[in-house]
Amino acid sequence: MLLLFPLLFSCSMADDATANALDATGAPQYKKSAASPAYDAAGIAQNEIMEAFIAHGDTASTIGATLKLAAARAAALPGFNALAETGYLSPSEMRIAYLTDGVPGRLDDVIFHSALSDKAKLSLTNFCAGLSYCQSQKQDYGTIMTFIASYEASILADATFGSRDQKVLLVAASLSVHAFKFAETRKKRKPRDRDWDISVGHIAIAIDLGEGPPATLALACATALLQENH
Repeated sequence: MLLLFPLLFSCSMADDATANALDATGAPQYKKSAASPAYDAAGIAQNEIMEAFIAHGDTASTIGATLKLAAARAAALPGFNALAETGYLSPSEMRIAYLTDGVPGRLDDVIFHSALSDKAKLSLTNFCAGLSYCQSQKQDYGTIMTFIASYEASILADATFGSRDQKVLLVAASLSVHAFKFAETRKKRKPRDRDWDISVGHIAIAIDLGEGPPATLALACATALLQENH
């Protein structure tokens, strides 16, 4: 279970302009801060890998099989390959399995044992608790995006966070943004007829691998989401 500290941000802070914005295709569009593109690469690649996996009709019953297929699809994506040029290690199947096994407290353990400062750990705990609350209350896409945007803005504005802290916090937030955006376009997919789920395991991976190569992080997060939803 997540440790529920008093939340620093409210997931009820909906902004009509953010909630209702659409891109040219009619899909939900999330307008982020000018400073955030530096942290967006993994989230963009994560979604492209999932799109390619689904478009090819891939299915897999185990994490290892999902990782293998997702890696094959990723290898054909120019964006992923460009990202991998800055550094890439194949994600660990065992680590993904550990982080997504559904054991209560797993996310808390990842945060506690991270190399982040105590302040950053508390910030992440509050952020994750806020996301969990938003999901449990079935908040709409726009409300969740506004909550994440407020969190990102607070991190960018706080000069007391070190570079490592800021990177992990913003990468975790960005991966959550892209995961929720993907979920919004995958509501009630047949034949499972249920919403695409953003899991605690996905967020744990985002934090656990947040300091590492973004291509590795993107593939690990995509694998977790595909394994749990597709």
